Amino acid sequence: MQLSFPILIAIWLLVIGAMAVLSWKRREQNVGGILAFVIFLAMIHLLQAITYIYPNYTPRFEPEIILLGFTEATIALVCFAAGAVIVYPALRRFNRKFQTQTVPAQRIPFNAQDKLAYLYTAIGIGSYFFLGILLRGIPTAQAFTSSVTRLWHVGSMIWLWEILHGQKPVRALPILAGILLLWPVLTVVRDGFLGFGLVPTIVVLLFIALRVRRVWMLIIPSIVIGYLVLSIIAVYFQSRGTVRAIVWAGEYTQSPLEDVYNTLNFNFRWFDPNDPSQLTWIDGRLGFNYPLGKVIQRIDDGIVPMGNGRTIENAMLMLIPRLLWPEKPIIVGGSVLFQYYTGIPILGSTSVGLSPVVELYANYKTIGVVIGFLALGIVMATLDYAAAGALKRGDNLKFAVWMLPIFGLILVQDDIFTVVGAAVAGILSAVIVNMVIRTTITIRERKKTPPLSPRVWRNP
Repeated sequence: MQLSFPILIAIWLLVIGAMAVLSWKRREQNVGGILAFVIFLAMIHLLQAITYIYPNYTPRFEPEIILLGFTEATIALVCFAAGAVIVYPALRRFNRKFQTQTVPAQRIPFNAQDKLAYLYTAIGIGSYFFLGILLRGIPTAQAFTSSVTRLWHVGSMIWLWEILHGQKPVRALPILAGILLLWPVLTVVRDGFLGFGLVPTIVVLLFIALRVRRVWMLIIPSIVIGYLVLSIIAVYFQSRGTVRAIVWAGEYTQSPLEDVYNTLNFNFRWFDPNDPSQLTWIDGRLGFNYPLGKVIQRIDDGIVPMGNGRTIENAMLMLIPRLLWPEKPIIVGGSVLFQYYTGIPILGSTSVGLSPVVELYANYKTIGVVIGFLALGIVMATLDYAAAGALKRGDNLKFAVWMLPIFGLILVQDDIFTVVGAAVAGILSAVIVNMVIRTTITIRERKKTPPLSPRVWRNP
């Protein structure tokens, strides 16, 4: 039986509300990764569905196809939630491998844990501005630098945690706020992308929200921030072509920064749900129900065959660094798979991913979506709980190892091999950076340690 838009929307709102309440009640056990994934999934599925029941909006696509896609996305949401809040807690209860460690963490030499917030933030900033240029053209370097750049936000989260627990001075909050807000501005002005900057910023904001002890204090700020995000996304989509021409092609009259600012300022309007032109970007640019519905339709009608795991194999190949396999037949980006399964033409060199929901259905239909999102919920919960446990124990090195892959898994609009590649690159990058930090600090402290007196070596 096909459910209607209002019923499916109600299911989404109930699940999101339940996940938000559970995340807040268990705020000492998670850092917001589960809730972030649900919110980003809602941004590409729920918002579009809401526009299709809005009386003042004329849909761009066939409502039947949108409903097909939204129904499958709802199944994915419910399965993800079940994996994260039902299956994973059951596994923790009955299997010791899933239980959070309770023993005190062994601190790195010379008590350098308190410096990691600054070190990670500085390394992330340095990676964004310098490391990407230095390692350009080297195989695997792009994945590595992108992951290392996320240390900008890992360091900020540690910094916030230590301020809230009295380990860092409160006067540093304005500096930290400036560092966090600078990030999405830079990714637009320097790179022409908003999502790359907005996604980790929202993750950090959720991390902050879960630290608030009175839930009623979150209601108004959440509404204000949500409305502001919708307004920013709206003006970005309206200005994206001009901004990218300025940033990528150098088509500016005064300076790139000034021209980008003037473009965004000229097009800026507060989000108005009564304005059909503003709802169009949700339907046409942000929504993913239409591609998902087209894939369901084309596979069920026999227009394209099921993938039977062929695209999932690419995710496994992504685990092999290109540095070790230069001829690896996997290229990140592009729109070949998207166009093949959806039948939707993509002009130019625009890169569009299938998204995990679309790709799992394309390979195994609904059973693939059910199993895949149950597993994804378990994996995300594992990382989320482990990151929170490390942070609570003061093991900031381990926090980075668990947190960086979360930034990869929340890429809900990308192909599975991109998501897997980003998550694995996050773990490897954290391990490498931690090794460098450990080694550097150990060598520096050894140089500071005075040599032992000859008398120490004498036998008593």
